[in-house]
Formats: sequence, C-alpha cells, structure tokens
Amino acid sequence: MIKTAADLKGKKVGVGLGTNYEEWLRQNVQGVDIRTYDDDPTKYQDLRVGRIDAILV
Repeated sequence: MIKTAADLKGKKVGVGLGTNYEEWLRQNVQGVDIRTYDDDPTKYQDLRVGRIDAILV
C-alpha cells in the first residue's frame, strides 16, 4: 500500500506528460520509474492491467 511519497520508490508511476506531478516526482522521489502519458484513459488502463503501480492525478 502506498501511503507516503517514500513508498513510491521502486514503483512504476504514471503521470501526465509535462505536468507538475511529473516535475514533483523527478525532484522529490528517488528510485521511482516515471511513466508519462499524453492522455488519461491510457494511464488508467495501464494501472488497471498492472503495467504501472500507481498514478498521480
């Protein structure tokens, strides 16, 4: 279960391309695998099927 930013370490996290969430992850969470998306439906689909572990919205 993810409760804090530190819990994202080692996880695949989806964010919108060029968003503040992407920038925040890059600056504040080391060891996270950031996956960027141009659209929300693809991000949610990847979460649903297990290609990513979490999303920031």
